[in-house]
Amino acid sequence: MEIQIVGRKGSGKSTLLEFLTGSKISKGVLELQDERVDVLSVMSASKKKSYAKADLVDTPVSKTGADDEAFFEKQVVPSSKGKDAILYCLKNFSAPGESFPDPLAELDLLETYLILSDLHTVEGRLFRLNDNKFKRTNIEDLEKKMLSEKILPVLETNKPLRSSIDPEDFIWAEKIGLVSHLNAFAVLNTDERAEKAYEIAVEVSERGITCSVVCSKFELELKDLEPEEAQSFRKDFGIRKEGKTLLLKNLIEGMNLLSFLTTGPKESRAWLAKRGSKAPQAAGKIHSDMERGFIRAQIVSFEELKKAGSYQKAKSLNLVRSEGKEYVMKDGDVVEFFFSV
Repeated sequence: MEIQIVGRKGSGKSTLLEFLTGSKISKGVLELQDERVDVLSVMSASKKKSYAKADLVDTPVSKTGADDEAFFEKQVVPSSKGKDAILYCLKNFSAPGESFPDPLAELDLLETYLILSDLHTVEGRLFRLNDNKFKRTNIEDLEKKMLSEKILPVLETNKPLRSSIDPEDFIWAEKIGLVSHLNAFAVLNTDERAEKAYEIAVEVSERGITCSVVCSKFELELKDLEPEEAQSFRKDFGIRKEGKTLLLKNLIEGMNLLSFLTTGPKESRAWLAKRGSKAPQAAGKIHSDMERGFIRAQIVSFEELKKAGSYQKAKSLNLVRSEGKEYVMKDGDVVEFFFSV
């Protein structure tokens, strides 16, 4: 899973990336920490434990210092193509001598930049499809119909595609490299004076983009403290919980994902799959050969396994069941896949 961070110059994108991933460069790995992995690791005496992961990519740096529509269309949008989601970084702090920013206006501007870029791309594609010098294929006729009747009207009203067209039509947006159909989330990047930040985050969420409050610079300063001491500082400054925890929850729920788990002496690990995925599709998240040669899956729910205390005990209680190709995976399934290639 790849997520593109999008924000204005000076919004603290690099600091946010460092806080979330520990990376000081333009790309980092965000671990989706899951206490179920910790429990399974102890239960199985695993040598290694691995959480589900997402790659976070920072916005390209403007060499000229530009922060306008042209820069976003030529630099930010191309880097967002093919990603699974966009994470807006909204500035909610000010340096000495600066006026305080308006995060809601900033969000509107960023959304507009992406919508306008999509609009220009669609108009260019339709111009090509309408050129009588070229004979259109049946697929191109259908593409022209979809672009002109479903996608273009939405963009012309300055609305993102994600909220206005059916998900099954996203294939046409992806085909020509549009970006406003991507899942979008927001982080209100604030300082430790976070009194009204949560009210603003609610307003952002009411616009259809789930928003988390993160004090990334402040959190980086707390990273070497003991958890209890760090939480005490958060409480002193009115920060309700570590923003990273809520952000991870929002990402998983907002992208309609579930976590399934594997465990054994070598490794306990969490994997991500779309809700509604069947067992072979989930197996493919581990390795394509497992999906291609899928035979069956042995499954027990995490809660039942935890209550049993061990996998062997769960088997003796007939809690471990065998499922076939049509089984729809559930969040928290602990699974062993059997396959043959």
